[in-house]
Amino acid sequence: MEINNESEYDGFYMIEEIDIPFEEEILRNPYTLKSWFRYIDHKAEQPIQQRIFVYERALKELPGSYKLWKQYLDLRREQVQDLNPVKYEKEYLK
Repeated sequence: MEINNESEYDGFYMIEEIDIPFEEEILRNPYTLKSWFRYIDHKAEQPIQQRIFVYERALKELPGSYKLWKQYLDLRREQVQDLNPVKYEKEYLK
């Protein structure tokens, strides 16, 4: 697994046409956890960058949600679990 640079996380490319109903729902209900979890479930089979993008947006709107934080941190931990900390020392020190 390789650490991605910031340009790969450009939000413009993370939203696809099939995401529009979910985007509209979170625009109407940005503080509803259920709306965000539906969107996250929809992205379950997508690349991890897209899931991270949705999680981070949800956390900006609902920073006090333990359930959201737990799922996000589990996903991130899973992403870096097999990485060698020596090889990616610069990333770990950020």
